[in-house]
Amino acid sequence: WADEAASVEQAVHLGTASTWLDGARIVPPVFGKWEVSEAFPSASFDEAFAFECGPEPGGKEDKATWSPISIELGKPLAAVVKKENASAFVRTTVESDQTREVVFRVSSDDGIRVWANGKLIHDNKVLRGVNQSVDTVKIHLDKGSNSILFKIVNAGSDDGLFVDVGDDAAKRIEATYKLLATEPAKAEPE
Repeated sequence: WADEAASVEQAVHLGTASTWLDGARIVPPVFGKWEVSEAFPSASFDEAFAFECGPEPGGKEDKATWSPISIELGKPLAAVVKKENASAFVRTTVESDQTREVVFRVSSDDGIRVWANGKLIHDNKVLRGVNQSVDTVKIHLDKGSNSILFKIVNAGSDDGLFVDVGDDAAKRIEATYKLLATEPAKAEPE
C-alpha cells in the first residue's frame, strides 16, 4: 500500500492539484446560534404537520419561547419535539460570503418543513426515523445573513433532526482542503 501511495504521490503535480482544489472548493456558509421552540401539541400527526403555528410564516400564534440548542452538522440530534403528535421549530442564521445555491441535507423523525428567508423550500410529510433517509434541499442564500427555520413534526415515540451542508463531492473536497491546510504539501520536485 505504501509503495502504491508513493507512486500516486509522485504522479500528481501538487501545484496543479492545489490550483484545482482551490477552484473546486465551495466555501461553506457560517452558521449562527441554534435555537429550539417549545412543542406545539395537536390531536394527530396530520394536524400537527398541517397546522400553521408558532414562528411558521402565516402561523396562528405570534410568540414562541426559544431555548439554545447545540446542533453539530452531520450528526443527528434526538429529542427536539419531545411530545407525540406535536411540532417544534429549530432556527438559525447562515452567513454567506456571496449570493449562491447551497445543498443542505436534512432528515427528521418524523415530518419536516424548511424555510429560507421566510420562503417554504422543503416539505416532507413522512413517518421515519432520523437515520432512515436524507432529503437533499437546494437553498438560495443571499449575500450576508439568511434565516433558516425547520419545523419538526413527531407522530410518536422518538423524534429528531439531522442537518448537513454539501453533497458528497463537496464534502470530500472540503475534507481534502482541511487536510492540506493542516499538513502542508511537500515541496514540488523540479
